[in-house]
Amino acid sequence: MEFIILEKKEGRWSQEEINRLAEGGMNIRNFADEGKTVVLNNKPPCGKTFQGILGHSDFTQQEVRY
Repeated sequence: MEFIILEKKEGRWSQEEINRLAEGGMNIRNFADEGKTVVLNNKPPCGKTFQGILGHSDFTQQEVRY
């Protein structure tokens, strides 16, 4: 199983950003590090990107096998 970790470069994830991820088809597994890190169970659906869903690139992205 793979998880995708999105870590905010500056600030914390807002509720609006979390809503965008959920509406974009992401299954949010966990929040960590005082709101700077979001762990997802899946990648964006075919043809979509995290940048496109969120409308910015103020984050890093890492895939981790569990």
